[in-house]
Amino acid sequence: ACWQGSIQFLLINQADDSADNGIEADNREGDENAMPRSKPMIANMSIVGNPEERGVRLRRGTGLRLYSSYVTDNATCLDVSGESLNLLGSDIDFDGVSFNCPETVDGDNPELQSFLDGLDNVSQDGASVAAADLSGMANFESTEFVGAIGDMDWTAGWTVGDLDPGSPDFTPPVAGCPDGTTEGDDINGTPSCVLPQSIISDMRLSAGNFYILDSKVVVGGDNMDSAVLTVDAGVTIVGDDAEDFLVISRGSQIIANVTNTDPVTLTGLADVAGGVGASTRGLWGGLVINGNAPINDCPEGAEGGTVECTKEGEANSGLFGGADAADSSGVLNYVVVKYAGSNVDPENQLNGIAFQGVGSGTEVDYVQVHNNLDDGIEFFGGNVDAKHVVLSGNADDSLDWTD
Repeated sequence: ACWQGSIQFLLINQADDSADNGIEADNREGDENAMPRSKPMIANMSIVGNPEERGVRLRRGTGLRLYSSYVTDNATCLDVSGESLNLLGSDIDFDGVSFNCPETVDGDNPELQSFLDGLDNVSQDGASVAAADLSGMANFESTEFVGAIGDMDWTAGWTVGDLDPGSPDFTPPVAGCPDGTTEGDDINGTPSCVLPQSIISDMRLSAGNFYILDSKVVVGGDNMDSAVLTVDAGVTIVGDDAEDFLVISRGSQIIANVTNTDPVTLTGLADVAGGVGASTRGLWGGLVINGNAPINDCPEGAEGGTVECTKEGEANSGLFGGADAADSSGVLNYVVVKYAGSNVDPENQLNGIAFQGVGSGTEVDYVQVHNNLDDGIEFFGGNVDAKHVVLSGNADDSLDWTD
C-alpha cells in the first residue's frame, strides 16, 4: 500500500521506554520499488522520543519529505535503509529540520551521513534552523516556526489530561438510545447503548449515553449498503475487550466534526469506569477506516492504483484500495482514541487508527491516539491528509506507513 498524503502539526510524545520508533515507514516489503510509491509529506512535527529507540526509520523504498520539524531524545534520530537510500535528495528530502539525539544517524551509514552533511537548513546537534517555506504547497499552511506547536498550543483543552467536559457548550443529554441500538447497563450512573455489529443505515450518536462496541462493529457493506455514522460532541464510544473495534467500510463514512471543548472519545471500559494507569494499553481494538484510494499491494495480476488492486485489512478488518484518490470516508475533527490496540497474532495487529486506502476527500484535523498497544496511526496506502496530530504513549511505532 502506498501513502501519498500529508500531515501538518504532528506531535509524537513517547512517554516511557516501552515505545518503539517514532516513525517506522515502508513502501512495500518484498517489492521495495512497487508503484505507486509511498512518499508522504510532513510539516511541523515534533518527536519527543524513547531514548532506547530511533526517531524516524525509513525503509523498503519509502520516501518522505519533511519540513519545519524537530526530533529529540531518541537514541538515534534517523535510519534510512534498503531502496529508500536511493531516494535521498529526491523522494526523501528535509528542509528546516533539527535533529537532537546522541547519534543522528543509526549505525554505519556513510551514504545517509553524506546526504545530511550536504543539506543547508538541517541541524544534526539540535541547533535552531529556519522554518521551511511552505507557501505554494496546497496541503500546508504557511508557518514561521519549527516543530508541532507555535505561539498557540492547539493541544490544549481536548487532549487526554486537559479535557473540559463541564463546558457550557456541552450538548444536553438525549433520553433513550438511538434507533438501531439496544439499552445496556449504566456505567457510573450514565446510561449506555449497545451498537449493532452491522450498521447499514445512517445512525446518529447523541450525547448523554455511552455507546458500547459489541465485538467488531462494521458501518456499511463494502461499497454497498453504505451508511453514515454521525457522532455528536462529547460522545464516548467504549470497547470492553480486545475483540471490540469499529470499522468504516469502503463507501461509508464517519462524521465526528466537533470542537476542542467536547471531543469525541473512543476508549476502553476500564477508562470510563475509573481504572486505568500510566501503562494501561490494549483495553479494546481500535478504529479502522477503509477507503477506495490507491494502494500498491495487489492480488496477482492486478496493477497498483487500479480498482482491481485491493487488499484485506489485518484482523479481518475489511477490503480497502481502489482508484479514487479523492475518496471521502468522512471527518475526524477533535477525536481522541485511548487505550486501544490488539495483537490478534504476530502478523495481525489493530492500531489506534488504521487509515486503509483512505482518500484525500477525508478530513482529519485535531486527532490524538494515546497509549495504544500497537502503532498509534498506520497508513496503508491512500492519499489522506492530516493536521494537528498527537501520538502519545504508544507501545509500538507512533506513526507507521507500510506495504
